[in-house]
Amino acid sequence: MSVNFVKIIEVSPCMLPTNSILKRQSPRSDSCKSSDYNEKFDFYTLAFDVFMSDDKLVFSGPPSYGLENLYNKKNFILDGRYTQSDLHITMLDRTQRNWFYSDSKIKLFQWGGAGLEFDIVVNENFHHVFKNKKVLFTLSKNNKLEWISDWIKFYKKIHLIDAVLFYDNNSDYYSVEELKEYLIKEKLEVDIIIVPWNFKYGPQGGTSAEVKNAPWDSDFCQYGMMEHAKERFLKYASGVINVDVDELILNENKKSVFEELEKVPGVQISGRWIESIPLYKTDLRRFNNFFYYDKTQWESDYKWCINPQKIENDVQWKVHTVKSKKLQLSKNFYYAHYKGINYNWKLNRADFIEFDPKKHRLDECLYDVIKRVFEVKDLPRLNLDLSFWEKLIKLNKVMK
Repeated sequence: MSVNFVKIIEVSPCMLPTNSILKRQSPRSDSCKSSDYNEKFDFYTLAFDVFMSDDKLVFSGPPSYGLENLYNKKNFILDGRYTQSDLHITMLDRTQRNWFYSDSKIKLFQWGGAGLEFDIVVNENFHHVFKNKKVLFTLSKNNKLEWISDWIKFYKKIHLIDAVLFYDNNSDYYSVEELKEYLIKEKLEVDIIIVPWNFKYGPQGGTSAEVKNAPWDSDFCQYGMMEHAKERFLKYASGVINVDVDELILNENKKSVFEELEKVPGVQISGRWIESIPLYKTDLRRFNNFFYYDKTQWESDYKWCINPQKIENDVQWKVHTVKSKKLQLSKNFYYAHYKGINYNWKLNRADFIEFDPKKHRLDECLYDVIKRVFEVKDLPRLNLDLSFWEKLIKLNKVMK
C-alpha cells in the first residue's frame, strides 16, 4: 500500500516593482470602478510562474494591457542564449497564455527590457504525480481547516478521488504550513499538493453597493490559476473536479461523478443553493447541519468535471465551464452550494435564517448522501405549507 503525501509546491512569479513607472493598465472605465478598485487590481504581475510543460516553456500571466512592449522575443534569454523560437501569446478571458517551444529542458529563464531584469530558475511540472488520477481541485482563502478536511473526506468517500490540488490565495487565518500539518494529521488517504497562490484576486464584476452591472474584466487571479493547474499539474489526469470548498456534488444512485466520464469527455453540473438554516442552532457550522433549500430561488451557476486527456488542450478552463463543445450538461448529478459554509466575504449569506414552511424544503438526496460520510442528527418535525402540486407528488410517492 502506497503512503499518501501532503506537499507544498511553490511558484516563481515575475513581478514588476511597485515603484516602477511601468504597470498594467486597467481595462475598466472610471465610471464602473468601485472606490477600492485600484487597491484590488493587479498592476504588477507579469507571469504567475515559469515552468516546463512537455516541450513548452510556460510563463503565463494576466493580460498584458499596456505592457505589450515587454513581450518582445528579443527580451528573452533561455539558458544564456537568445532564443530562436517564436514567442507564442494567446489572449484568453482574463488571462494570457505565454510560451516558447523548446526541444530541450530549459533551466534558466531571463526576461529583460525597459530597465528590468528577471532571472528565474525554471520549475518542474508535476504531470507524473497526477497522471491517470481522479483529482479534486480549487482556489481557497481562509476556509476553516475542518471545512477543507470535511470537503476532501466527502469527495474521497462519495466520488473516490485519489488526489487533491489545492491553491491557497493569501489566507491570513493560517499559514500554508499550518494547513499542511493539519491535513497530514487528518490522514485523508489521498495525495495532496498545496500551491501558495499569493496574488491579488482582483476586482469583481456584477452589482455592488457602489456600482451597477460592472464588467467581469479585472479578476485575473482565478483564471490564471486555472491555466496554471492545467499546464503544470493536471493535463494527464483521468478526471478533474472543479468545485469550491462549500460545494458538494450529489447523485441519488450512489454513483461517482467520474462514471460520467466513461461516456463523455466532460460534464457541466448545475447547482442548488442550500440555505443557512441549521438543523440545530447549537451545533457546529458543518456540512451535516444544513439541508434546506428555497424552492423559489435555488439555482447556482454551473461547475464542471472533465477528463483532460479527452478535452482539447488549448481550450480555456474557466470558473463555471470549460470552453469545449465536448462538454455536456449532466442529467444525473447536481451540487449542493452551502450558504452556511462561508465567511460572508462577498455577501452576508452565511448568517442563520429562520425556516419558512411556505418556501423551504428538505433536500432529501443531500441528507441521504451526507449520512454516508458524516454523523447526522435526526430531522426535526416541521409542518410544511405544501402547494397543491407538492401534495399531489407526495401522494403519488405514497401510492407507489
